Amino acid sequence: MAGRKAALAATVLLVPLLGPLTPLEAGGPRLVSSPRWRTPISYRLDPGPLRTAAPPLSHQEGAQLVAESFAIWTGVDTADFEVVSLGTLPADVNADNFATFTRPGVGNPIVFDADGGIISSMMGSGSGGTVLGFATGTDLDGDGFQDFGLAVLNGTRASTRQGSGFRVTTTHEIGHFIGLDHTQAGFESFSGCGGFNPAACLAIPIMYPFLRSSASVSLNNDPTADDRAWISWLYPSADFRAVTGTIRGRVLRRQGVPFQGANVLAVRLEEMDGVVTEDARDRVSVVTDFAGTLDGSFELPGLPPGEYRVRIEGLQPGFTAGSGVGPFDVRFTNFVFPDYYNGAGESGAEGGTVPSDERTTLTVVAGAEVGGIDFVSDDSSDDLPRSDLTTLGDDDSRTLYFPPGFSFPFFGETYRAVYVNSDGNLSFEGGQEQTSRSEANFLGGPPRIAPLYTDLNPAEQGQV
Repeated sequence: MAGRKAALAATVLLVPLLGPLTPLEAGGPRLVSSPRWRTPISYRLDPGPLRTAAPPLSHQEGAQLVAESFAIWTGVDTADFEVVSLGTLPADVNADNFATFTRPGVGNPIVFDADGGIISSMMGSGSGGTVLGFATGTDLDGDGFQDFGLAVLNGTRASTRQGSGFRVTTTHEIGHFIGLDHTQAGFESFSGCGGFNPAACLAIPIMYPFLRSSASVSLNNDPTADDRAWISWLYPSADFRAVTGTIRGRVLRRQGVPFQGANVLAVRLEEMDGVVTEDARDRVSVVTDFAGTLDGSFELPGLPPGEYRVRIEGLQPGFTAGSGVGPFDVRFTNFVFPDYYNGAGESGAEGGTVPSDERTTLTVVAGAEVGGIDFVSDDSSDDLPRSDLTTLGDDDSRTLYFPPGFSFPFFGETYRAVYVNSDGNLSFEGGQEQTSRSEANFLGGPPRIAPLYTDLNPAEQGQV
């Protein structure tokens, strides 16, 4: 799979914690095989109001909010693309006629779900009061460019207040609409965001998967370094590569197997009074193998010149489905600490985070690339014996690494590891722990050998 498949990017209110946590959907590009639009990118607006309930919000107020959100992205100085409004859709969109506007031929709709009825009809009764919106985009004709997009904004949760969660949500969903994925950059800032630390809230990227919704703080709606880097990667200005730098490398497991789905983060350093710290806003991240290379590689583009440290970390376990980061469903959660790059000291045996005095500082200059930044993962899952399948449970998966020097050829590709899935199949590129054993899952999942593709539970044991 070259990248994330087109999917609805839902924004749902979840757990109250200094305000509700709100997962947003789909940095990096959202669809690597066809990540961008031809420009200008066009859209058509729902002609109805943004919200019907008191206090009502008019169509004009909704249109202004959408235009301002697009302008935030087109205003990035190292990006170059245009967005045009083609006017309004032929009818006010509601739950009864919504399906008419979900297929090509009507433009790329941005819908105001004024009473929450569309979302409730799609996602179940009551969801219209909790889901803020969703967005998607796809390449229908396979020409390498997106050619249909759709966004729905829940008017019942709408607010045009500067710094409001809904304003940030609109910019976030427009980001998905034009091709951006989620990012894990800003995790520490998100954890610290609140009334006692409002500065942390302003360091959270627009494309972070969750929203800290609170009337006591102003939320960030200004692109951070990660947001700027990836919108510029999608739609580069003529001087993008000349005024920024790039860090490239690979992440491998201890056995030399490419590590797919690790988060790689470049953090710019700043010095104050002789003390070197990591800048909360100047962070750019990407998931290894995001481009479908299957070799553990990564690219961190759009870095302003300066001094950087680079580290790898596990993707947060909550970043899945509509809140997913990167193209892989499997989550590596065995990183107890972030693992910093330490040059010649890379061994995969540091036993935790690299001490600060052993973290290699990389100098990024404009127009240049820092290459060969190759990690050896300190992920503790590498310590599992190759043949240990005794803990394989129901709807479960285990990774088996082949001995050094051995690789397995399969339909034109070669692999150095295999995933043993409890439901009677072996897969490559990723495991499958889900409960679906449908034909669609079989054909749309990773390459596999499936002599017994059925619901098996090794934990029950038994005899044959």
